[in-house]
Amino acid sequence: MPSFSGEHGPIPVDPKGRIILPRKIRGEFPPEARDTCIISAWMDGCLAVFDPHTWKEFIVKIQTSGSISDPNHRMLLRYFNASAETVNIDSQGRISIPKKLLEKARITDKATVIGSGDYAEIWKPELYEQFMGNIDPEKAIAQANMY
Repeated sequence: MPSFSGEHGPIPVDPKGRIILPRKIRGEFPPEARDTCIISAWMDGCLAVFDPHTWKEFIVKIQTSGSISDPNHRMLLRYFNASAETVNIDSQGRISIPKKLLEKARITDKATVIGSGDYAEIWKPELYEQFMGNIDPEKAIAQANMY
């Protein structure tokens, strides 16, 4: 299982919606998935990047954690699956982010990529800075102590 970490950026987004995934992020993809990833709308206004195997595990976990008769469960499945796109990682380490996902995350000419454990996140740099500026370090440490 990948272990994505670090903060990378801002990274230029070209007019075709392509960014270069940082080498440290690409290096965490398993060998069989070095040329493909899944990008989905994510929480807090960013995008998530998964290797295909971890994405499948994530979706299966959601599918098996609730009842299909529960409207909130169906909404969660729809949210993630409807926005998910399989994209290729080219020989230069670039991914082409679909326009609808760029718009959803309000990403225009720059992006910040961060590692977040078993997936990476892609943020509009200003939103990422704002989000991180609102984190209370003492609260975060207290939360970490729960684990």
